[in-house]
Amino acid sequence: MSPTRSRPTGSSIHFPGHGNTTVSSETQLPRIDESLDTLRAHDLPPFQAAIAHGTDFVLLGHLFYPALDPQRSADLSRATISLLRSDLAFKGAILSDDMEMGAITSSTPAPEAAVEFLIAGGDMVMVAHHLPVADATYDAIKAAVASGRLPRARLDEAVAKLQGLRNM
Repeated sequence: MSPTRSRPTGSSIHFPGHGNTTVSSETQLPRIDESLDTLRAHDLPPFQAAIAHGTDFVLLGHLFYPALDPQRSADLSRATISLLRSDLAFKGAILSDDMEMGAITSSTPAPEAAVEFLIAGGDMVMVAHHLPVADATYDAIKAAVASGRLPRARLDEAVAKLQGLRNM
């Protein structure tokens, strides 16, 4: 981030790439069966360019890339976040897409998915439609911290990252 900027700039969305899907994540989890080489050659360059130009936020897409993580959707995957943080050197905040979308809720309740997203390394959870779901998500995060499942240090790291962007 440039020391001369006075506020965050914007977000790059649907990492690691939503362009090669045939279904909407509004209703179901898109599966992208391409190799890591194809992912790196075709899907990642726009994100690399955005990161090089100082994007402050990257929103993870509700997408399933078996070559990246054969068990978890991209937005709940440590492998995806490691690709973004380590390989692409992204230092900004990682956002979830709406946890109430069918791509998530068809297999995992939104509150549980939010906890998994934070454990994987995400920084800010989006619950965009229903206050009871947002309340349940808050309660699930609190319970995960209280039980030690979600380390307090991980949550503190996410909060510090967001506060750092807010205080620019």
